[in-house]
Amino acid sequence: MGKSYHFFREHKLEPFTQLELERHVRSAQCSFENQFFLSITEQLSAKTVNAMDELLQDDEIDSEDEVSTEITPKIKLRCLKKRFGWG
Repeated sequence: MGKSYHFFREHKLEPFTQLELERHVRSAQCSFENQFFLSITEQLSAKTVNAMDELLQDDEIDSEDEVSTEITPKIKLRCLKKRFGWG
């Protein structure tokens, strides 16, 4: 926030109040994040989106976990959590 006041002083502008400045910064940050994540989302294939959706959906232990006939087993979110100590 200090840099903004320096900018205002340097350009002989009336600075925002602290609350106004915080509001503008939060708004700019929110806009940036929305645009950033939208640009990423637009680049994902439908296959990738589906894989992410499967990973994030309700991940309870089921009979499928006990006997897997798949060559490449599905990665479960709870397995990742356990592996990295998050769950």
